[in-house]
Parts: sequence; C-alpha cells; structure tokens
Amino acid sequence: MVPVLGGEGRFLWFNHTSARGESWINIGEVVLVYPDEEQAREGWAKQREKYFPSEAWEEIPELVFPYRADEMEVRRLEGYVNGFHHHACGAVGRYGRVVIVVLGNVFDDRWLTMEEFREVLEAADRRAAEAVAAVQR
Repeated sequence: MVPVLGGEGRFLWFNHTSARGESWINIGEVVLVYPDEEQAREGWAKQREKYFPSEAWEEIPELVFPYRADEMEVRRLEGYVNGFHHHACGAVGRYGRVVIVVLGNVFDDRWLTMEEFREVLEAADRRAAEAVAAVQR
C-alpha cells in the first residue's frame, strides 16, 4: 500500500535476472487513486517533485508520443550501475483522478533498452486510460 489521503495507492515492482550474479531488469509502477481530480492534480505535482527532485533530470525525446494522460512528464537521470552506463527513467501521468508513476533502469544495449522502456510506458499509458474510461461509463 502507498498512503493517499482519502484514496488508495499501490506499488508494483518487477525485477528479473536470468542468472545469479547478472544485472537485472528493474521496472516499478505506482498507481494512486484520489477522491477527485483536484486532489489528483495536487498528487501529480507532488509525485513529480518526489521523482524528479532537480533540474539534473532531463526530458527524454525518445519517449515522447501522443500520451492519453491528462498530464504527463517523462524524465531521465544519467548514471552507472555495476560499471554499465544507464539512465534512471521515470514517468508521472494523471488520468482524471488516477496518477501513475512508471520507473525503470534503462541501459544502452542490454537488459532493458530505451525502446523497450517506451513499450512499457506505452502499455502503462494505454492501460491507465482504458481503466479510467471503463470506470467512468
């Protein structure tokens, strides 16, 4: 559970390694449901501040596509994991009164690439938009 004032939140995390000692795929998703859109807008802003705390987090041109979200921000921070160049990537989107955060460690040419993370983000964007639309019917 993730605490949400007057609402509900969940953190989902996937990590995988094919062999002991190898680096692994690391993807996380946070889903926060707020009582109304005004609180969701405030929650979206708080999540942006939490996950992108400085100007060092850059926009990601490769991950710009027609988002279904009402508001979406996608950023990355460059670094190294076990000597391998990578980007810590994150997206914070708002769909009505639902806020999602998608996180992943993205590498240049192994484990999880930017192209693969884009597929993850597109799927999360689609699922969130479809779920919110289904509830509103």
